[in-house]
Amino acid sequence: MRKRLLGLLLCGTIILGMCLNGCSAGEKKDPKEAVKKIVLSSLKLKAEDFTNLLEAGIRETDETNDFALSFPEEAKEDYLYFLGTAYSKVNMKVSSIDEKDDSYVVRVGFAPLNIELSMQGTEDTYMEALENTDQAQAITELITQGKKALKEEAVYDDKTVVDFTVKKKDSSFVVSMEDVQKVKETALTEYMQPYELVNGVLDIQDYFTAYLDASFKAEFEEFMIHTGMTQEEMQEWYEADGAFEAPEEMTEAYKERFTAACEGILKQCVYSVGIPKKLSGRLEYAVDVEVTPNLGFRNSWEEFQSRVYPDIDSASAAYVECLEKYAAAPVYGEKKVVGVELNMTSFINQETSDVDMLIEEICPLPQ
Repeated sequence: MRKRLLGLLLCGTIILGMCLNGCSAGEKKDPKEAVKKIVLSSLKLKAEDFTNLLEAGIRETDETNDFALSFPEEAKEDYLYFLGTAYSKVNMKVSSIDEKDDSYVVRVGFAPLNIELSMQGTEDTYMEALENTDQAQAITELITQGKKALKEEAVYDDKTVVDFTVKKKDSSFVVSMEDVQKVKETALTEYMQPYELVNGVLDIQDYFTAYLDASFKAEFEEFMIHTGMTQEEMQEWYEADGAFEAPEEMTEAYKERFTAACEGILKQCVYSVGIPKKLSGRLEYAVDVEVTPNLGFRNSWEEFQSRVYPDIDSASAAYVECLEKYAAAPVYGEKKVVGVELNMTSFINQETSDVDMLIEEICPLPQ
């Protein structure tokens, strides 16, 4: 029995050795198969392999669009998974392998997946109904819908080819990671489109909110980021229209109090900028602003006008006291929604009648 088992083991060893020798001999006869295999294997990428591509895409998108809002860290993991899912839809094929000295030139053909075209219907529907002002959540929601769109109908660009140089090293082959990077950069086109769409709209919302905060509340920091203005330039812009200058006839002793009271009323203004909707023009948007009118200026003037004053000094004192009263205890009208159209190409230099109307709704002046 032991002899029989020993015989079977020896036989199995011989057969296995023949198989291994045969495989080894086969690889020596046709190394191109091994080269093809290692190239295609190097192109099997995971989500985390797209980190550098995503970071480069974020930088380019932010610079091109001059975004003030940065890509949210909380959305990066989901976006990488989205890129990995999209990449898995790209079919890589080796079209030719040419031997050159101690290396091989491998041509890999594929049709790049166009993210924008693949998600077009999904993006249009989502952006039209966008209500989530949380940047990270909005991006994640859109790419989640995008993954569903890719399953249903992925759209590809024209076929392209990337040449790989595979070098022989000892008994193995080495693929250049630069060639793998070329494929990553080429395989997915318009891959930052979901981010660009969401951030484009939310950046406009943030811009307009920052403009109102700077105008009414003298809160300059966010608007400085959007405009590139310095603190000094911002202060000059804030004071440019003379809104806080006391009337010439007012007694000098009350002028500083007048300015402080006016600023106090404006700082109490209440508004909330909705999500802008894209119009036909490249940088034209419609946005609804929820306003609770601050009646401080109007009520102050009406109270002041309801009395008679013996001289300018008592009139100055009375008017300032009315303003201070409403700066300390604001009174508001009924909440309303005001629609505004914005043209962002000329907004900062030429405020529109829509914006003037909105300002009047936020803080009505005496009639």
